[in-house]
Amino acid sequence: AGIYAGRAGLSPLIFGGPVSGGQLTQTSDVENFPGFPDGIMGNELIEKMQQQAEKMGARFVSKTIDKVDFSREKELKIWSGEEEFVTKAIILATGAEAIWLNLGKNEERFWGKGYTACATCDGPFFRDKVVGVIGGGDSACEEAMFLTKFCKEVHIFVRRDEMRASKPMRDRVEKNDKITIIWNSSIDDLHGENLLEKVSVKNNKTG
Repeated sequence: AGIYAGRAGLSPLIFGGPVSGGQLTQTSDVENFPGFPDGIMGNELIEKMQQQAEKMGARFVSKTIDKVDFSREKELKIWSGEEEFVTKAIILATGAEAIWLNLGKNEERFWGKGYTACATCDGPFFRDKVVGVIGGGDSACEEAMFLTKFCKEVHIFVRRDEMRASKPMRDRVEKNDKITIIWNSSIDDLHGENLLEKVSVKNNKTG
């Protein structure tokens, strides 16, 4: 958005939050972005994107917007703490944030080393491996189905004794021979040396 707005001579001001670049900054090798046949590190890709946007006239600030007033059409107001900004147009490009399991230090330790939040981004890294997906909704089922293209086995850990996913999605998962559903289960901890090797699973009914 910054590149396009900058090229149009609109002088965009980009509020990147405390860490500009979002989830991509937590990714190591990026293999699926066009133009980098040998892959590129997530941080390096973000840096190049920012440089390109700045070259086009975009300005970046490491501030978080926590309050807005859109009541006047040509005078949109936003605040970062007590600092007020007034503008004619705003583009919301908030991205996504992974939901952590709050498992403590091992969660951070294995992030990007076998523990990930994006099957479509990282699935090919786990070709012919045994993998686990945590969740019982449509997203978890979609990720599990996608992973069966690469992985030897896919286990879905579902907190309860039923899934929240829509019936067509549940049916697809239950009929897939590569997928095993582990009911009433939560991940308790992550284990391994340099890479994630195994997980501790807790049965929510029996403890």
